[in-house]
Amino acid sequence: MAPFVTYLFIAILCWGTLVQIVILTNKKSSALPRMISFMAQVLEQNGLVLLSSFIGLLGPFVSGSASVSNCLFAQPQAGAANAVGFPVASILSLQLISGAVGNLLSLANIISAQSTVGLANCEKKVLSLTTWPCLASGIILGFLASAYY
Repeated sequence: MAPFVTYLFIAILCWGTLVQIVILTNKKSSALPRMISFMAQVLEQNGLVLLSSFIGLLGPFVSGSASVSNCLFAQPQAGAANAVGFPVASILSLQLISGAVGNLLSLANIISAQSTVGLANCEKKVLSLTTWPCLASGIILGFLASAYY
């Protein structure tokens, strides 16, 4: 039971963070790119690559799909890449690849797959099997991208 509670905590923490970002930016669409651009300037280029990799991984977990994650986070990441002088296409491709891998953690996808094959109440087992490979691929993608650029 404890790992499932941990996953719920992480999901609620991610949603709460997004809600606070929206509240604090007063729903101004230009404020979110500035915030991520500031974070990218603090982290410089290598930090931006790792940050983009993990935003891509956590996006589908929070939003439910890689497409919605890309719609939410593509513009802020492009702004962050411009702020530090990093190729925008590289950051967006990292967001796209990490988002595809992050679908392993999407609760909506896990529940749909379970209903397709006729299983029930296996979310905890599926999440426990997919979390570490997903995080490892995010770290590997981030380090490969930072080594390449």
